[in-house]
Amino acid sequence: MPCAFHARRPWPFRGLGPGCQFAEDPVHPLVESGDEQWCRFHLPLDAPGADGVRKVDWDGKKFATFNEAIFAHIDTAKEASQRADLTGVVFPGDISFDRYRGEEKELPAIIFFKAHFGSDADFSEAQFGSSASFGEAHFGSDADFSEAQFGSSADFREAHFGSDADFSEAHFGSYASFGETHFGSSADFREAHFGSDAFFSGVAEDGGVGERREAVTLESRPGEAGETVTMGVVTAPARAARNDFRRADFSRARFRGSAVFSNRRFTDTTRFVGATFHQAPKFHNAALHQDTDFTGAAFLDRSGRAAPAYRTLKLAMEQVRARDEEGMFYALEMESRRRRDDTPKAVKLFSLLYEVGSDYGRSLVRPLVLLVGVTLLFYLIYAALGSEGGREAYPGAPLRLAMEQIVRPFALLTTDYESIAPYSDYTEQVRKILDGAPFAARALATVQSLLSLGLIALFILALRRRFRMA
Repeated sequence: MPCAFHARRPWPFRGLGPGCQFAEDPVHPLVESGDEQWCRFHLPLDAPGADGVRKVDWDGKKFATFNEAIFAHIDTAKEASQRADLTGVVFPGDISFDRYRGEEKELPAIIFFKAHFGSDADFSEAQFGSSASFGEAHFGSDADFSEAQFGSSADFREAHFGSDADFSEAHFGSYASFGETHFGSSADFREAHFGSDAFFSGVAEDGGVGERREAVTLESRPGEAGETVTMGVVTAPARAARNDFRRADFSRARFRGSAVFSNRRFTDTTRFVGATFHQAPKFHNAALHQDTDFTGAAFLDRSGRAAPAYRTLKLAMEQVRARDEEGMFYALEMESRRRRDDTPKAVKLFSLLYEVGSDYGRSLVRPLVLLVGVTLLFYLIYAALGSEGGREAYPGAPLRLAMEQIVRPFALLTTDYESIAPYSDYTEQVRKILDGAPFAARALATVQSLLSLGLIALFILALRRRFRMA
């Protein structure tokens, strides 16, 4: 009877058979466990080997022999230009793939589907081939993929990380999927580089959340909160495990394609500090933690299709009272909507004016600077009108007239200007300006008054946005 292991491989390894991929070894015969027989690679951690010792209790020598057999399997596949199939392998202890660092030592296309790592797994700086699949794999305490170089496809869908997952400075190709992946206490993606599409989405919740459960073979050790560990089997709510992000760090990560975090719950500190998104990230139906930081993040997508993604983030920031981030995503949403073909032209115009006037209410300085600029511009215009035809100009009159349109708007619309300003050199100069260009002067003053009032209103709105109660 062959090894009892059976699992259909996922894409792009579907051509591989569903059964055990390891040939019978006379040196290491199949081991009986209950009513089934297992090869040493698929033997569960809590099952005894041929010598009666449980796999989880193997000593260092057996660990080393097991790992060398794994490397030999990989190297044989590489020499034959075939895919290395490690589906369902149960690793009894620590394993390091440091021998596959560098382009000349690149791994072949490799699959760890449903593999179980009993303890630490070190893939740091590993050079993966065209595709690597860790779908539904289970890692022990630490999984280190820092500075790893992935090929065109990296699949971690429904993988389970026991504690820390380190992908800092890792480089991914055209496709990277962490959909429904469960991260333990920490997920580190600092300075990671995603060449194209990156998926971190969870599964949409419904009334059955927490009811469906899954059993996972792991090393026997005290379980984490919410988990029950018995004889090396972890039983956990399947839906919650796939949705929760605990402490996550994407600082200075670069996403060159789509970044999807939909249906995820971020339950601890989350960092996107200095991250770069070439497409608007999707956080639809996600729950963000209060300590979520987008400081210095660059969002380069201003296309019309990006508006819903930015609106979702704006609403999420509003819920956690992150006013600065809320304003940033509101500005991005408005700018993106302005580029949609179905947005009315009047809405586009006022959106542009709102952006120019106060950066969508985010800038206190801009409306004041523009107000000073408008006042100086009209001062020069009034000075030019007052000196036409060689008329002698009262030096302070143009500036005072420009300032007056701020504190007393639309004053020049009054026919008899002397009735609202006692006779003086100033009113005499204003009369000369009106006599020289009555229509132009009144029209210009009206425009200045409108602009000044608008900029003052924008300043007040920005002030209110800045200091409103959190």
